[in-house]
Amino acid sequence: MSAPAANNASWARLLVAELVRCGVDYAVVAPGSRSTPLVMALADSDAIECTVCHDERGAAFHALGYARATRRPATVVCTSGTAVANMLPAVVEAATDAQPMLVVTADRPWELQDSGANQTIEQRDIFGGYAVWGTQLPPPDPRVAPRALLSAIDQAVHRCLTPVSGPVHVNVAFREPLDPGDAAEPVAAGIERWDRELSAGGSPLTTYLANGGAALPDLNGVVGALRAATTGLVVAGRGATEGQRSAAPAIGALAAALGWPLLGDATSGVTGTPGLQLLLSTTAGRRLGRADTVLLFGAAPTTKGFLQMVSDDPPQTYLQVASSSRRLDPTHLVSHRVVASPAMVAERLLPLLGTVGDVAGSTVSDAAAAAHRAARDALPHDRLSEPLVAQTVAAMAQRPLGLFVGSSMPIRDLDSFAAPLAADLSVAANRGASGIDGSIATALGFATGLGAPVVALIGDTAAIHDASSLAQLQGAAHGLVLVVVNNRGGGIFSMLPIAAQADAATFERYFGAPHEVSFADLAAAFGLAHRHPDDHHALVAALADAYQRATTGGSTLVEVTTDRAANAALHAAVANAVAQAVG
Repeated sequence: MSAPAANNASWARLLVAELVRCGVDYAVVAPGSRSTPLVMALADSDAIECTVCHDERGAAFHALGYARATRRPATVVCTSGTAVANMLPAVVEAATDAQPMLVVTADRPWELQDSGANQTIEQRDIFGGYAVWGTQLPPPDPRVAPRALLSAIDQAVHRCLTPVSGPVHVNVAFREPLDPGDAAEPVAAGIERWDRELSAGGSPLTTYLANGGAALPDLNGVVGALRAATTGLVVAGRGATEGQRSAAPAIGALAAALGWPLLGDATSGVTGTPGLQLLLSTTAGRRLGRADTVLLFGAAPTTKGFLQMVSDDPPQTYLQVASSSRRLDPTHLVSHRVVASPAMVAERLLPLLGTVGDVAGSTVSDAAAAAHRAARDALPHDRLSEPLVAQTVAAMAQRPLGLFVGSSMPIRDLDSFAAPLAADLSVAANRGASGIDGSIATALGFATGLGAPVVALIGDTAAIHDASSLAQLQGAAHGLVLVVVNNRGGGIFSMLPIAAQADAATFERYFGAPHEVSFADLAAAFGLAHRHPDDHHALVAALADAYQRATTGGSTLVEVTTDRAANAALHAAVANAVAQAVG
């Protein structure tokens, strides 16, 4: 068969095999052409019973009836076009009566969309709000990791049932040729390997553990996995802290009982192993820090070093605890997903686990400490730099102030260079989509919600983007300390490959995007005090004065001028020093 047909067939077999591993054993098929790879994979499976219905409306209602009897989802498969639209009445009924249903529809690839191609309509959101979850799968491509397909199917089956049962829509695009043909040709190596290896397995890529409500699922399997680990890593990401209930104390105690290093995202409220972020930024550090078992609370941190480490050398067991049923797994490596409160799970695991201890964990901690010292020694204190600003703001931020950190460079510098934050300091950042927009407004809303002043560390582009939100300070009950790092543009781009690839003029115009905004005038326009320290001593004094003003309702814009090229060079020098320190 041709390579596209072979990839279609293997992709579909992977999909069907993962459905089986997730416990799906019944499918309803409506005949059609674009769905040929899916139908052939179902026909070849001995583990799924199939029923054929001539019309898609009847097929979907048949799947609904199966769900009413079993409380389990059937898979209903159809071709593209109006065939999909005919399933809407059954999807509506399933949604309104909380019945599980997995609708898998074949679709044309993107080059045929919105082109007048026959039997091609917009299918991705055709069921609107009646689908409790949905996803669009691309045409099979050797560059797409097959585990991304598997984790999507795991999520789809899970969302049929949790947190509230309902219909899920998986839309799968296929390119022609669709039929398997007679002559076999090599399949893309990655897809072929996964097809072969996973066909022999009995468990899905990601196993979901969820009870729903306030009850915790059975954690004995988690305890067994933790005890069986040779080397381990505990990670506290976004969402480890929920509202007023922080998981930080229990997560810290759990990492200590395991003897594992602890990686804490700045927004998690968890004090991690000092220097671990820096350690994982180096090749040698990632080799040293790799673990056969990872225990993640909340969403995966955005730290590139961690994500690269687990992608390059996947852990044998990857446990994730998060309250949301959403898939929070950009690497598609999570093997066990506990859907429950991180605080409740961490507190429950402590007495179940007891003290384990891991000698390798102390080795990683020692190396992280060496990385921390190397970075500290490499940072000059005789002039202001962006890492030093983050370090200073973090060191001085104490309650009752809250801390808001902007996306792009500020959050990266806080993660890498700041000393451990005050244990009870409330920290927030817009890291869901990681945009720079709305930074000032979010910080002001954060202050209102805390009932306390907030210090916000953001970049100049973010400040310009949301300058109009400074009007919200009029009549605000709590002051704002707005620390703006002004490098006259987009500083992060100077550390990306485009800085070396584009000519200087093009880079400066389109990526550096310099500006001539006067932050002194901006502060005056909105009634803020303005400080512009030119050395570390002056920065400390300016922050102390601004903090005091904030506690009495006043607001200050503290502007720190830096140089983009010098900042990139400093980060490179620090990275080199850390790499040398850890071997």
